[in-house]
Amino acid sequence: MALKNIAETDLHQFWEKSEYFSHLLLSHSGSEIEIIRRGKANTDGGPDYRGIVIRIDGKITHGDCEIHISPLDWSRHGHQKDAAYNQTCLHLALDSVPAPQILLENGSPVEQILVPQRIFEEFLSRSRKKKNPIQPLNCALAQENSTVKIAILQTAGHKRLQQKSSYFAERYSAVSWDQLLYEGLCQALGYAKNTQPFCTLSRLVPIDLLFQEMRHTKILSAEKTAAALLFGAAGFLEPHPQAEFTSAEIAEYSRPLIKFWSHLRHVLQIQPMQRTQWQFFRLRPQNFPTRRIAGIAGLITKFQRLGILEYLLHDIKNDHLSKAEINNNLRQFFTVEADHYWCDHFDFKMRESSGRSSNLGMLIGKNRAADLVVNIVFPVLLFYAGETGDGKLQNKLLELYSSHPRLQENSITREMLRKTGFRKMPGGDSNYNVCMQQGFLHLAKNSCGANQCNRCLEIMLPFASREGEN
Repeated sequence: MALKNIAETDLHQFWEKSEYFSHLLLSHSGSEIEIIRRGKANTDGGPDYRGIVIRIDGKITHGDCEIHISPLDWSRHGHQKDAAYNQTCLHLALDSVPAPQILLENGSPVEQILVPQRIFEEFLSRSRKKKNPIQPLNCALAQENSTVKIAILQTAGHKRLQQKSSYFAERYSAVSWDQLLYEGLCQALGYAKNTQPFCTLSRLVPIDLLFQEMRHTKILSAEKTAAALLFGAAGFLEPHPQAEFTSAEIAEYSRPLIKFWSHLRHVLQIQPMQRTQWQFFRLRPQNFPTRRIAGIAGLITKFQRLGILEYLLHDIKNDHLSKAEINNNLRQFFTVEADHYWCDHFDFKMRESSGRSSNLGMLIGKNRAADLVVNIVFPVLLFYAGETGDGKLQNKLLELYSSHPRLQENSITREMLRKTGFRKMPGGDSNYNVCMQQGFLHLAKNSCGANQCNRCLEIMLPFASREGEN
């Protein structure tokens, strides 16, 4: 098959769907590569996939993936001169010509996987034969009674929780529990477009360093100290933008942060990130990374006295609180209100929308706070309970997870609700909690598909039956 008949989107499909990447691979340089997470397609400028996780010779690496038909396209497209590609940790291309070394704009080398053309052509041939697939069967789960539906969804929900918990286990060997939680919270607040930059920031300014400076500085408040460190390391206070201030309000907020950061960056020897690493394009102003960094500073301030792990365990282990009270307290704790400045700004520039009437709302709202509890706090603490052999805590976390109200619906869960008829069955809506909602996501990702509609029953029903017997 000639290369001219291949579109780059075909290689994107290969990256997303092929089982080729489920096995240990060798890079062009001879390194062992294991693909842990394939990331999310990037619809903006920069690398094709953001937020991938790979293991290179046993070491976990987070970053981006760029895909080309030819290994020569990296330099042809000028990526070696573009700082927006500096988070790329994997280059994927067909093994068609002798491959040159791939270098980033900052001079760092990038591992390459060169896919044998035969394997890609076999995948492409199979994919093209499925252009007109047989219509999928009716949803098998929809035909089951409410007891079976609930059992399968709960089992799937617990499997998803365990998978998330296992993901954090990959990182734990290198960091403390507080750092593990902090990194998870930062990445979650990056949403899809800024996951990787927030991951980088959380490691550039670790939680122990934040706590140390917040507890000992007498120059700024604890929250402003955290903000100065985070904004400075993120590259938003570099170069010093005093001359660019467009309002007295921006100057009043920024100058103390810039002054403190100018001192700390030299003392702590922190090389700040580049602004080009952050994505603003097609983001609502409320979700700009600058506002999320301000939210992190406010959130970390709440933890500074006890630390993240100890604070969370203190509330979760409180036997005087009901499960509903604990869940509510956790959600409330993770909300962060915008202060005077961030009520009217979404970065360090004057905008037409700025003004007292343009209140941008919370830095971390109740819906995002609930996401943090379900997708970060519960998985990390479940892993902690397993590592420390705390069976009581493990059971408590599973109870909290199973009784937590559902999160906001997305397109996947709405479609799963529709085709399974879950809400139409007696008591369906009243029984629908976050565990079952996560179960829908697990089934949609792992079982649903053309002519595979019985997989959720085949895979999950034995587990659900055993759970019901226990």
